[in-house]
Amino acid sequence: MNKKWRKVEDLITFSGKGITPKYVNNSSIIVLNQKCIRNNKIDYTFSQYTDDTKNINEKKFVKAGDILLNSTGQGTAGRVAFVDKLPTEKKVIVDSHILIVRLDNYYEAQCLGYSLYSYESNIQSFMDGSTGQGELDKVRVFNLLTSLTENPSDQKNIAKVLSDLDAKIELNNKINQKLEAMAKTLYDYWFVQFDFPCLPKDYSPAHKVNADRPSGQVNPNSELAVKIKSVCTYKQTGNLPLPNGKSWFVYVVECADGSLYKGMTNDLYRRYFEHYTGQGAKWTKTHKPKRIIHYEEFGSQTEAAEREKELKTGNGRTWLKREYEKLLEEEATYSSSANKNGLPAPLRKAGSPAPIRKAGSPAHQTRLMKAGKMVYNNQLKREIPVGWEVKILAEIANITMGQSPSGSSYNDEKNGMIFFQGSTDFGWRYPTVRQYTTEPKREAKMGDVLLSVRAPVGTLNIADNSCCIGRGLAALNSKDGYDSYLYYVLEYLKQIFDYRNNAGTTFGAITKDDLFSLTVIYPTDVVLKEYNKFAKDFNKTILNNHKQNQQLVELRDWLLPMLMNGQVTVAEAKQEFNLAAETTSEYK
Repeated sequence: MNKKWRKVEDLITFSGKGITPKYVNNSSIIVLNQKCIRNNKIDYTFSQYTDDTKNINEKKFVKAGDILLNSTGQGTAGRVAFVDKLPTEKKVIVDSHILIVRLDNYYEAQCLGYSLYSYESNIQSFMDGSTGQGELDKVRVFNLLTSLTENPSDQKNIAKVLSDLDAKIELNNKINQKLEAMAKTLYDYWFVQFDFPCLPKDYSPAHKVNADRPSGQVNPNSELAVKIKSVCTYKQTGNLPLPNGKSWFVYVVECADGSLYKGMTNDLYRRYFEHYTGQGAKWTKTHKPKRIIHYEEFGSQTEAAEREKELKTGNGRTWLKREYEKLLEEEATYSSSANKNGLPAPLRKAGSPAPIRKAGSPAHQTRLMKAGKMVYNNQLKREIPVGWEVKILAEIANITMGQSPSGSSYNDEKNGMIFFQGSTDFGWRYPTVRQYTTEPKREAKMGDVLLSVRAPVGTLNIADNSCCIGRGLAALNSKDGYDSYLYYVLEYLKQIFDYRNNAGTTFGAITKDDLFSLTVIYPTDVVLKEYNKFAKDFNKTILNNHKQNQQLVELRDWLLPMLMNGQVTVAEAKQEFNLAAETTSEYK
């Protein structure tokens, strides 16, 4: 097939740099900078506003269909972004470090944008000057040749195929970001706020006691039992006594508005579930239960009824109010200290025991027996749930410190093993392959957590293939098979490193000894297994989407020149797309 080659400059109707902005907090004009140009898209996260009272040449405002190229800065010059659409309520302009390239035809511009993006790494070498602020040689860019068809209908169809591929990639990215956010939220609830499921699998709810239904146990696999387990978390009901068919309990529920509800029951968990779901009492229907802050156990319903009455009147009510105020004061101190230091702080001094109350002891000799019992840990200087341990990182993880192979073994011809030197190769969650080595020294397995041990210390990725790691990285995997938990433990440690960096203590690197000896909370095996069930599914979907995106990117980059040259028809390209990407409904 005969191809007609055209210079890029022959397609351009306007080119020019942006303005030197006068930044303001807000205005009608958004100004884009070099950070906004990445992966053929505009990221408005880094945009700012410029003074809109000054006269600006209308040509300098960005239009849909424009191609933007970073024109200065080593490592950033040459980045390309196609402007597919613009905000409706604001005008957009670029600063003087970005070049606007404009064509007459939107779809021709979109196709050219894809072409330039596919050639981006080469364009980034078109620099004048050797300093960090070298200038992109636009003459070399404009002299590039393209075999793009001149038929507007074909241009539109080609652009549609390529943009559909990008849309699928973007959808997968959005799904992954949401799943990542869900996994992080779950980790935060369970292991930072300690709001994790607390009931054992064999928990059997006790029946309500009334004239029609005697006291007894409900099947632990019943629908009611499953619902109760889903509501009752450690913070709300943790470590409360299980129903035994004999004991009766007086309890105090703290509501979200600070009010207290007192009652009695033969099953604290079932009764809390009833209150939480609006089935328990008139008061808790309109005052959302937050947690059980006190309970007492009795041998008979009569004794429990007498104690419930005491807590609602006279001295018992006074005692309850006083103890509740003490509890709030302790928790406020804890919260204030945590906010001040950026790390969790203790409720009590080291060695100070939690209050213990014997069943039946007088109220004036006791303190509140709240759900979610915590014990003080001297190493962490904070309280942790009963049964949890504090371990060093080397006890829970296999750790491999990276070692760089000989520089002469590096190549980009895919000879040998994938090689990552440090965090410069890191992507959103998985690293980008740039180099290989024929002499690997230290290896990470697929699924290992890759941790940056040099500045920025603590940055994480996950190895999506077996790879060689250089001295800027360490590879970790869980000794007990809880890799999902390990990943988010390291995410949490990264927050600590970041906090210390922001406070002025800069970490240029972390040594092997320091890394191995980092202290971490280690929950019970039951909790870890339950968390791993959820997080493992999240991570599996994220990896599958990531792998599919790699295939889609390869397909897009292969199709681009073939479509431009006419070697592949749009119909054939659509068939390839359907094979690579299964139909996926939008994730919400």
